Formats: sequence, structure tokens, C-alpha cells
Amino acid sequence: MAMPDSGNPIGMNQLNVEFGISAGTVISLNKAEDGDYGGGINQNSDSKPNGEIPNSLSEWYSYNHAAAGWSLTKSILHDGVDGWSRQLGSSYGNICEIFDSGGTIALAFYCTGTTSYSNQYIANGAWGGGNNWLFQARDFSGSDFQIRFRHDFDGANYTTEPHASSGQRPFGTNKWYFVCLTYDNSATGNNMIWYYGDYSGTTLTTVTSPVEITTPTGTKNTDVAQYPALSGGKGAVLRPFKGNITLVGGWSDILNAEEVTTLWNSGAPYQFSNHSGNLLYFHDMASLSGTTMTPETGGSGYTIELTDGASQDTNIPA
Repeated sequence: MAMPDSGNPIGMNQLNVEFGISAGTVISLNKAEDGDYGGGINQNSDSKPNGEIPNSLSEWYSYNHAAAGWSLTKSILHDGVDGWSRQLGSSYGNICEIFDSGGTIALAFYCTGTTSYSNQYIANGAWGGGNNWLFQARDFSGSDFQIRFRHDFDGANYTTEPHASSGQRPFGTNKWYFVCLTYDNSATGNNMIWYYGDYSGTTLTTVTSPVEITTPTGTKNTDVAQYPALSGGKGAVLRPFKGNITLVGGWSDILNAEEVTTLWNSGAPYQFSNHSGNLLYFHDMASLSGTTMTPETGGSGYTIELTDGASQDTNIPA
């Protein structure tokens, strides 16, 4: 029927309006149901839905009441040999520059073990390392390992790990982890803030004063001429990741602790695009055509190209 604005009562006269019958005229609900007034309350409309108020009853009839909302179903599996997921679109410069004026990257990853290469690139802002930022798994000891962030400066690079002292390995293989990194590199004295959590639990760890492997000096470097990537590299810096990556989002501002806690969602997969403020892109790895992965949110500049051993997979955080 011609539904009113939210919170206003529904009256029989609205059926009259929908069927083009003068208000106050007695109509039969049986006839309305059967379509005797030129349109039935159990019929679709060629011109509906159109999202305009008043809403036709046919909009409610054609609505899929059983349709499920968003849910995470896919990830990208990397073989640890030569599987890359390169972001090849025209907006790669924005991806490279996430941290150039303060930014955030969040993702979920699942590492299945070591490779023949030292360290493993989980994500990097310039394909092959380059002069930008790099996020990697490293320092494996049995099933335990550490992760590190590096951002390039023209003096000494900034490298940091999420703990208070060196030698710690808070991550383990065959587990899904949420990791979110925020960084304001407008001053060399600023710290990366790390957030991470094991999806098998509900605790989000926050490290606001992480250990610095090297302290930055000089001016931050910017590299907009190469392709950012999940996993992999090229030439002499081939260090592909072994495992799965999903829920990848990038923001052009620094999310606060409350916002990151929302992304963490108490250890359950979350649709990052629900927090759309300054969101550049969000990948839930569900939309694959050939070897091209389209973002859930974000234009064609943020597509991902699966290369060599990378493939879509159903392994996701529980």
C-alpha cells in the first residue's frame, strides 16, 4: 500500500490511494487481494520499488524477506612460492600513500608455516618493497612468529613490532588474526599504534608504545610508481606469504581505538565498509572474475589481480 513515513499509522485510505480510488470509498480486501482494482496487494509493480515515499505495497511484496545480510565467505590463499595478489588499478598511488598524512590499514591473516624465503610479505605499499611501507611475518621459531611494520624515510627507516621488548613471538601458525595499524608519520617521534587479536578469542591487544627496531630520521619517502600487493614481491625481494588473507581495508585517516574495536567486533568477522568514513577500499574477497578480485567497497582502482599460485579460498575466520 502507499506506506506512510516511519512512525505514522497505516490507514485503509492508503489502499484507496494506491488503487486510485477516492478516499472514503468502501473497497473489498478480497478484491484488492485478487487485483480487481487494477493492481493487487499480492502483485509486483513494473515501476516499483523506486525508493520513494509513499512506498507501494508491491515493494513489500517483492522484497526478499529471506535474504541474508553480509557475511564473510572467502579469502585469498597464497602458496608461499610465487603467489601474489597485486592491486593493479589506477588508484594504486592512494594505496601506497595510506600513511603519508596519517592512515590505517586493517586485515585478517592466517599463516600456515614457513617458506624457503626469509620473512613473508603480508602486505606492502609498493610492490617488491620499494620506498613506502611494508608489513611482514618474520622471526619464526617452530609455530610461533613475529610481525613487523616498516615505513621508509630518506635517513633511517622506521621499523616497529607490537610488543614492549624484542624477542617476543605473540603469533602462531594455523590461526586467524585480526591486525590493524594506524600511523601518523608527520613527525619522526610519532609511534605506530598496533591492534591485534586472535579470532579464536575475544581479546583485542593494543600497543601504543611498541618497540622500535630502528628509529626514523629525515623525511618520509613516497613511492607512487609501483603496485601495492598482498603477499609477494619481485626480483630480489620475492618473499611471498604462505596462508590466507581477507578483510582488507584502508583508510586515509587514523581510526581511533573505539573505531578499531568496532572492526575487531569481539573476534567475529566484520563488514569494514560499515565504517565508511575516509574508507579508501574494503575487500572481503567474495567477488572474483577470472583472476580479478573486485572490492566490496572502492572503485576499479582498488581491484586485486591474483597471480601464479594465489587463489580464492573458503578458509575464513570462524
